[in-house]
Amino acid sequence: MSEEQKIVAAKKVYDTLCATLDSMGWTYTKGNDDFSIKSVTRGDDLPIDFYIAADAERYTLMFISNLPFVVPEDKRMEIALAICMMNDSIINGVFDFNVKTGRLYFRMSTNFKGISVSDEVVKYLLFVSCSTVDKYNDVLLMLAKGAIDLNQLADMINKN
Repeated sequence: MSEEQKIVAAKKVYDTLCATLDSMGWTYTKGNDDFSIKSVTRGDDLPIDFYIAADAERYTLMFISNLPFVVPEDKRMEIALAICMMNDSIINGVFDFNVKTGRLYFRMSTNFKGISVSDEVVKYLLFVSCSTVDKYNDVLLMLAKGAIDLNQLADMINKN
């Protein structure tokens, strides 16, 4: 596929993304010519900042949420193990962790090469991503602060 065709495909997905968010009354900020949006919503306890972009080069619609805290150095290996435990139980999407910086992210994507992305796909990406972040962000924060340990985290994961 030519570069122009890739851009046309990404623009079509981006237009669907924006139209879907508009129809839901969602507030967001459009990126500068990169087929992206930024927004924030409130979970049960912590805010959920996120970025969604249609990547023309990879044919990917991607949701990324940066969790609103940095893991202290003395808790980073514990959090790294926790991320492995959590990702094993998550069907769609993954948590990523940068051990060097202590930053946590949630990422979920869908490929749009040769297919049309509907508003239902956009809603699924948005709702599953936000609910997964909301489910785990406070647990990760409690673990980072030492309020719970890995055994308690494992119990929480196994309950669900």
